[in-house]
Amino acid sequence: MKNSRKFVSLASVAILLAGGVLLSGSAANAVSVSNITVGASPIGVALSPDGVTAYASNSDGTVSKIDTKTNAVVKTITVGSAAPLGQGPYGIAVSPDGKLVYVTVNGENSVAVIDTATDVVSHPQGYTGLFSGPYAVVFSPDSSTAYVTQADAGNVAVLHTATNIVDFSTILVGNIPWGIALNPSGDRAYVTNTGDGTVSIIDTENKSVLYSVRTGTHEKYEQGQGALGVAVSPNGAFVYVTNNQDNTVSVIDTVTHTVTFTYPTAFNATSSFAGPYAVAFSPDSATAYVTNNDGANVFAIDTTTHALKDTIEVGTNPYGIAVSGGSGSMGYVANTGSDSVSVLTLIAPVLAVTGTDTSVLALAGGLSLLLILGGFAAVRMRATARR
Repeated sequence: MKNSRKFVSLASVAILLAGGVLLSGSAANAVSVSNITVGASPIGVALSPDGVTAYASNSDGTVSKIDTKTNAVVKTITVGSAAPLGQGPYGIAVSPDGKLVYVTVNGENSVAVIDTATDVVSHPQGYTGLFSGPYAVVFSPDSSTAYVTQADAGNVAVLHTATNIVDFSTILVGNIPWGIALNPSGDRAYVTNTGDGTVSIIDTENKSVLYSVRTGTHEKYEQGQGALGVAVSPNGAFVYVTNNQDNTVSVIDTVTHTVTFTYPTAFNATSSFAGPYAVAFSPDSATAYVTNNDGANVFAIDTTTHALKDTIEVGTNPYGIAVSGGSGSMGYVANTGSDSVSVLTLIAPVLAVTGTDTSVLALAGGLSLLLILGGFAAVRMRATARR
């Protein structure tokens, strides 16, 4: 045991000599937060499939394009006119093939399309001025279809991305539909109806509502106060729904289509939901991240034990949230009250190397290996000498 400790210590010395910082224990899992200034009152945030770019929809009529490697805004893209909170650019989504970004512009009753290769914005004729209170948008897994909730019409519009044709009034849902999420296979859509506190479960192939599940405690809510944010776990097993006015979060089983658990307002004496808004999952479905719009934090929740794992302080009035795929190491939160996007490092690397020269990391690994092999050789020589 003493020798094994020595080898680990020697390896650590090699890393430190190479200019790195060795992290261990709780420090390795600590969440660090930095903030990026974007446009006025950002609401939505979305990530490209490769996690290289983040997009934030701002109430000033723009979308901020963020390089996630440098955490800098590299371009500001105009998609509409400046408007009061909730009436300008709102919902935002990147197609799974990474080619398109769709942005709902609520006050203009339109959907703007950004070509990610050129950052050129188009307003297809079928997408301009013909919607009725568009809020959330989501793409099918094959990127061929986009679904947009229409709060003023009480339905979900189906957009065909190749032809820019829109099927209006095809899927009637509940009162004031707001959020929308698809399961991994894309055959089920979950729509939150903020006016009546329900979730409509849609068969996307037949474009029909199969089930209506109540998550709120009331039958009627003011706009934006009932069931609001929605996300399907990456493993497809459950759906999380934020109940804004009730200050709770409901869990829907995707097999039984029933609410199996509702997180109460308070986890403990110091941690309570405060206007829960959006929700996102870690790639392994083990953690749910919920933004508290009336506060300045994000709750990290264990989806198995339903325990509060962490409270992450971000900017003022956090709205949308996105978590990167793959390792799920990064999260992005749109802070409406502070005109910023918070960048969350959710999983810290074991080795943080100062500088950008990757040869330093290679040097660290080489030195570690040499020192460890040297240690084994020394032990073997001592053992031979004793014989």
